[in-house]
Amino acid sequence: MSVEIEVGFENATKVPRVTEELSLEETPKGLANPKVRQLLLGGGAVVLLAIVGLFAYYRNRET
Repeated sequence: MSVEIEVGFENATKVPRVTEELSLEETPKGLANPKVRQLLLGGGAVVLLAIVGLFAYYRNRET
C-alpha cells in the first residue's frame, strides 16, 4: 500500500502511523533443529560407510 495512492501526499502527515509487530519464532535448540538433525544423520551415515568400507577392505586379508 502506497501513501501516494491511499492518502495522497498532502494528507500523508495527518494519517496515524500503523506499526505491525513481526512475530519471529525462536529456532528450536538441540536435536529439534532440522539442520542439526540433518547434519548428525549425514555424519552418522558417513561414519557407518567408513566402518563398512574398512571392514570389507581388511576382511580375509592374509598377514
